[in-house]
Amino acid sequence: QVHPGGLRHVRPGRPATEWRTPNQRQIVKAAANARQVVVALQGGELIYFELDAMGALAEHDKKDLGQEVACLDLGAVPEGRQRCRFLVVGSWDNYVRILSLDPDDCMQVIGIRALPAPIESCALLDVRISDEPAPRLFLAIGLSNGVLMRTTLDPQTGDLAADTLTLYCGQRPVRCFKVLIGGKRGLLALSSRCWAGYAYHGRFHMTPLSYEALEHASSFCSEQCPEGIVAVAGNTLRIVAPERLGETFNQTALPLRYTPRRMALHPPSGLAVVVETDHRAYGEELKARVYAEATVD
Repeated sequence: QVHPGGLRHVRPGRPATEWRTPNQRQIVKAAANARQVVVALQGGELIYFELDAMGALAEHDKKDLGQEVACLDLGAVPEGRQRCRFLVVGSWDNYVRILSLDPDDCMQVIGIRALPAPIESCALLDVRISDEPAPRLFLAIGLSNGVLMRTTLDPQTGDLAADTLTLYCGQRPVRCFKVLIGGKRGLLALSSRCWAGYAYHGRFHMTPLSYEALEHASSFCSEQCPEGIVAVAGNTLRIVAPERLGETFNQTALPLRYTPRRMALHPPSGLAVVVETDHRAYGEELKARVYAEATVD
């Protein structure tokens, strides 16, 4: 459990252990997996924790980044390994950095990339595609201008691939969340539109969801919903389940004031123009003028 003043490690059958931040500095960001925790303090200091042989969470290393941290993420611990080897850190100077978590060069920057806009979120996920012998390591970066960047990391060296795919997700800053889709690790990119990233039939898909805008999301599992997503939309809590994976068709419903009569596409702007009309119906401007001129006792 991570809170602004520290973190609490709760283990079954044992008393909880508490770690407090030094000099009452607050934690601004945190990331964790099954065996590792990284917290970022005000001012850009990173503190790395790892489970020891007794199962206790112990402080392992620290690093002063020199920049305020905007986001950070850890990948899952690979099967048969003790730790995830890489930490991703996004900072407000429009850079994303890859730090090593190997004991030999722990918390050393091994990769860096400049970004075209301030970073909002990041997600590091390993995805097994088809029958490949080893999973691919993807890095998703959500920017404040509504663009999602996706690249790959070398699982041995942590080097960032030269080619980067970009996707415009919407008008809001992109928030990245790791979820289970189709029984594998996937990605939700939330902006004014929601996008799902998942492996299906030998390739990694990025598909828009036919659903309203969401703000936060996490995987959800129950007897009634073995593979779902719990999400927040406004002041409501939603539980949804992804269906029809691999389909590229997407629809959005827009309410009309009157009965649609004709529709035409305007290629230069990419807009669809709809003509609406109803018998003996006033337009909005005329109705507003009539209401303004009317006197109501």
